Amino acid sequence: MINKISLSLIISIFIILYNFNTINADADIKILKNVEVESDFPKGINFRIETYDNLKIKSIAVRYKLGQQNTSIYQYLDRDDSDKNNWNLYLRTNSLDKYIPPGTLINYNFEITFISNNVHKSNSNIFIYNDPRFKWEDISNNMINVSYYGPVKSRAQLVLDTIVETIDRMSPLLGITISEPIRVTMYNNIPDMVIGLPPSSTTVRTQLVTQGQAFPDLGVLLVLGNSSSVIGTSSHEITHILNHRAADSVFRKLPSWLDEGLAEYGNITQSTTYENALNYAIDNDLIIPITLQNTLPGDADQIIIFYGQAMSIVNYMIDNYGEEKLRDLLTNLKTGLNIDDALLNAYGFNRNELENKWRKSLGIEEYISSSNISSLPTAIPIPTIKPYTLNNMSSNNSNENNKTNLKKQLKNTENNLVKENSNKTSGCSLNVLNNNREYSIVLLALIPIFFLLKSNKGIKK
Repeated sequence: MINKISLSLIISIFIILYNFNTINADADIKILKNVEVESDFPKGINFRIETYDNLKIKSIAVRYKLGQQNTSIYQYLDRDDSDKNNWNLYLRTNSLDKYIPPGTLINYNFEITFISNNVHKSNSNIFIYNDPRFKWEDISNNMINVSYYGPVKSRAQLVLDTIVETIDRMSPLLGITISEPIRVTMYNNIPDMVIGLPPSSTTVRTQLVTQGQAFPDLGVLLVLGNSSSVIGTSSHEITHILNHRAADSVFRKLPSWLDEGLAEYGNITQSTTYENALNYAIDNDLIIPITLQNTLPGDADQIIIFYGQAMSIVNYMIDNYGEEKLRDLLTNLKTGLNIDDALLNAYGFNRNELENKWRKSLGIEEYISSSNISSLPTAIPIPTIKPYTLNNMSSNNSNENNKTNLKKQLKNTENNLVKENSNKTSGCSLNVLNNNREYSIVLLALIPIFFLLKSNKGIKK
């Protein structure tokens, strides 16, 4: 008994001394004379510190957390050789793995380590990483904030109202409530917005026009305000954030087909584009085994069909099995189960069975997976897709060639299936970010579906 008491006393004294030494030391002396955090968007963020004279400082580090991410990042500042009181850190944000979207809240504090190894922690502060090219104004409603610039307050209010309406509609279905803020950055035109988007390949930029992009980990949404489909974009993208709050776990992320299908289900102004694309794919035997894909297809020709299938299969699940089973599915995913186990728990069948039940409801041929579908195939090159122009549309030969190429690519879908990877994420965008997941709704630049409609066969009405 005495030994236990002695051990407890020693541990308590150690904790007290440790905390005193590492957290509270030097709390009463002046350390930070001046602190500056400045946006150099989109290249990076400047952290500058000036300390008081005659302080025996060994190092200064900044600890920061992006948006609603649970983990923080720790980086050391460099000491100025010419002035020992000045410390600097340039945090680069212009690469795909380090990209931070405009409007992101950054919670940060500094840790100053003295030569004596005592550590002083500064108070936490909030920095908003804005695009400094514009003078931003804000409108908000409880947990939602929309930042805008220029004389477009009414459009910003429209975006805000759309998001609030979508949250009210989708939160009960997904079984969640909004407890963390969501920040929306609204750009007025494409040239302004392109600079604010993540780095991307030239091919993607020439084929796709990004109208909105969601970053669920950060609680950030980018929206193109002057688009005629701004309501649908805002509604679709905010649903992405809700989806991932409802179903993401530390082990794996929501599959793209389920994420995109739910996002379009949540769209309060659905168009017929995806339905038409689905009908065209059915008529021309271009349906892909969508539930076995965890990420979007790799080219623009397939993306529009993928959206149509995703929307249809989620509608099938809700219409035939109800909202409660969908909530059960998301709850199972949240616990860390893979998609097959989560489906079995909620519905009693796996992805392949779901695929074929849905296909049967539409009169589509059953999908039979090959015996070696679980192994990764040898990668095959995908033909380069040129941007579609009016010249493409006016050429019957070009139309026929594009239809043939599209069909060949989609017929080889099984060769492009990949095993479930918990470190990869799903979504509309072709970009994959480290930690900062991104999802975007895109307008295909002169989508192949439109000129395919001009063909003699067309889409079944």
